Amino acid sequence: MRTPPTETITVARADETTTDGRRVIGTPSTVGTVQALVEPCAYDRTDTAGRRAITHGCNLYHRGGLPFGILAGDLLTVRGRTMRVTQTPEVWRRGDTGIGVKIHAEEGQDQ
Repeated sequence: MRTPPTETITVARADETTTDGRRVIGTPSTVGTVQALVEPCAYDRTDTAGRRAITHGCNLYHRGGLPFGILAGDLLTVRGRTMRVTQTPEVWRRGDTGIGVKIHAEEGQDQ
């Protein structure tokens, strides 16, 4: 069985601090890299004002467990473009063993 080609994804996370009761987000620093299969995708959404927006992003499929935790809000560099993880990564399980992870990230919206 042929293994599909994977790409190197860079993961960055910003440190958060609280100053005078306000959340302050620092500059992102690299957490690590992950090998994943990339599925580009676009979503057609309508907001509450009836405005139509197309959101570009991708689904990343990583086989096995992640070497470190990826959180919603982390920044990913995929094919030279920066995207934000918008959902908690989904872990696929076979019994009690995690066999893969799906990560959803979005880049932005075209209106």
